[in-house]
Amino acid sequence: MSLVDIGGVENQFVNEHLRVAAAKRYLEQDIENLKNLEDVVAMVSKICDVPTAYVSLMDDINQILIAKKGIDVESVPLGQTFCVDTIQQDDLVIIPDASKHSKYQNSPFVTGEPHIRFYAGMPVKTHAGYNIGTLCIIDSNAKQLSTYQIESLKMLSTHVIYLLELRIALNLVNDQKKNMQSSEEMLREKYDAQNKQLQSLATVMSHQISGPVATMKGLMYLINTLPSEESKEYLPLMGLVLDQMDEAVKLVTANAFAAVEND
Repeated sequence: MSLVDIGGVENQFVNEHLRVAAAKRYLEQDIENLKNLEDVVAMVSKICDVPTAYVSLMDDINQILIAKKGIDVESVPLGQTFCVDTIQQDDLVIIPDASKHSKYQNSPFVTGEPHIRFYAGMPVKTHAGYNIGTLCIIDSNAKQLSTYQIESLKMLSTHVIYLLELRIALNLVNDQKKNMQSSEEMLREKYDAQNKQLQSLATVMSHQISGPVATMKGLMYLINTLPSEESKEYLPLMGLVLDQMDEAVKLVTANAFAAVEND
């Protein structure tokens, strides 16, 4: 597999202001304690056999870690992070040994804690095509990834954006519910608000079913191309996607019933 060469990448972005605006759209939401994202991070860590994995969003100043395993950092200035180069790519970035990489060998994260040697990062891309963050793994030991690990990391990075969209849509629905409950306006206006809420629910269902379905189709394609024993490695990944699809449907359904009961 050919890896992305980031040695000569300049720190310049195309349409950077649009990319930052897209990232801030998610950062301005209530996206703390996202169990679904924590599950993705835990799965990536296990599949790739690394102690540290995280999902991050990047504005024009910092890289903010919104889900993580094996690391206590909340945010990192863009000038100090590996991922500032990753979001300029459309493919997986792999650095087998950062201590031997001309650009990163003197990084404080390589020469000091957490003593990064191995790094792999995949951009998290919005539906509009903006790289707003990354799904990354790091290790203090140099290593390589197998084809299965590489494909899993790529697939799970596409799943991250659907989980973020789910949270935004549910936040919107909850805000509309609160407005409806406290509203003293005329009945017509209440029905208008309820119609907008139902439209939001429909949007949630559209994104959150189509996203996992696309992921499942990709997994099924891979399984059909592999020997039976090797294909079994993908079953836990399929289970995670199905569980999250089921949870998305339950969340949307619960909000829909709650809206009707409170009307």
